[in-house]
Amino acid sequence: MGHRILNGHVNSNKKNMKNTGNILLGILGAAAAGVVIGMIVAPKKGTALRSDIRHTADDFTRKLGKMLSKGMSRYNEIRSMVDEEGANLKRSAKDLANEAERTYRDYSNKAEDVYDELANGATKAYKKAKS
Repeated sequence: MGHRILNGHVNSNKKNMKNTGNILLGILGAAAAGVVIGMIVAPKKGTALRSDIRHTADDFTRKLGKMLSKGMSRYNEIRSMVDEEGANLKRSAKDLANEAERTYRDYSNKAEDVYDELANGATKAYKKAKS
């Protein structure tokens, strides 16, 4: 279970996941090595370089916070519009249902009136014909 046959070889999902994990670890390791090498060969002193990194991280954090705040604000605006539109649609549907019910009752009453007139007319005609 969880195996594929490809060109006569069996590849398991676990093996593929392990390979993906190894690739990601390799990329992270290379990035970390790049940072370390950059710090070693940088013309700045370690304290200045760490200060620059800290300031860059702070700027990134501040910008990310602003982006998240704007995103949440926009999300709340859209959600409010959707909620309002949903409430409007619900009211419209209720109004249409009420109007349909009123129309049904009106036609039902008219049909009963016509039936009663026809029944009375038939009864009178029967009595007249019988006498």
